[in-house]
Amino acid sequence: TTHFYLRLNLFVAIPSALGLYFLAHPIVELLFQRGQFTAEDTLATASVVQIYSLILIPTSCVRVLAPAYYAVKNTWFPALVSGVSLVVHVIIAPELMKNYGLNGLNFSAFVSSGLNFILLLGCFSKFITPFNWGHLALQTLKFLVPGILMAGSFLSYPYLRQSMPENFLGHLLALSFSLALAGIIYLGTSSLMRLEENTATVERVYKKLFRKRRAKS
Repeated sequence: TTHFYLRLNLFVAIPSALGLYFLAHPIVELLFQRGQFTAEDTLATASVVQIYSLILIPTSCVRVLAPAYYAVKNTWFPALVSGVSLVVHVIIAPELMKNYGLNGLNFSAFVSSGLNFILLLGCFSKFITPFNWGHLALQTLKFLVPGILMAGSFLSYPYLRQSMPENFLGHLLALSFSLALAGIIYLGTSSLMRLEENTATVERVYKKLFRKRRAKS
């Protein structure tokens, strides 16, 4: 069950991280660049968002792995791993901040969350049950195929932006169309590849929407 939901999580987290990374600047520009928030502030904030997009992947995986330890009543190891990751963050953050400022602090958080994920996954077989790392790695590589194609679709954003009015609505429409195109490419390619995670994700979204409609009716 953990293996399946970890793959399901990666199937969603990878395109989410790619979208945040490549569209960080237009997203920040749309939401904040006005008044005293200048273009220079947008660049600085976008770089922070890009690092947080990378943090999204290991952090979301930890939220899948940690409950598996709790399920076998092992609460000490996730706590120990969390403590070790925190200590690493405290040690390397000041050094990285000296050279890279705020980006150094955020990169330290990425290293810390990545370490948390690696330790929980690496010790899964020891404390819980044998884990098929090879299958997980293979599926993750498969997710990268539609992910790379999706990332390529973000190149359409500058052209969409030029074709839209120079106002908030035009910016919003360009960003929305770019995201919609990326979603279609990612899900379409995943469907052509017959990825199990794609079918499971679509089914879960459909069930939730259908359940809400039934509740309203």
